Amino acid sequence: MRDLDRHLRAMVDEGATRIRVDLSGLALCTAAGIAVFAGARVRINSLGGTLDLAGMHGIVDRVFTITRFPVSDSLSPPVVALAGPTTGVGGRGRGGRWRRVTV
Repeated sequence: MRDLDRHLRAMVDEGATRIRVDLSGLALCTAAGIAVFAGARVRINSLGGTLDLAGMHGIVDRVFTITRFPVSDSLSPPVVALAGPTTGVGGRGRGGRWRRVTV
């Protein structure tokens, strides 16, 4: 989770205000993961931006439903897809363009 938190913070620090996180590859999300997403959402919302979580299935979908965490029904429109936690943060994120993070 630390890598994800670092990447989300870096995107916000670079000026991203609209981030969509693709959770379709995530098999489990603990309280630590929810805390990372909640913290990122607070930071982005304080800048007038949006953090969308999408693509959940199975137990991950259930966890976010139980916690009433706001989620998106769509994975589009993606602009940048990060392959995983070791990839760099690049691409566009300013001016209303979406960034997509694949977890």
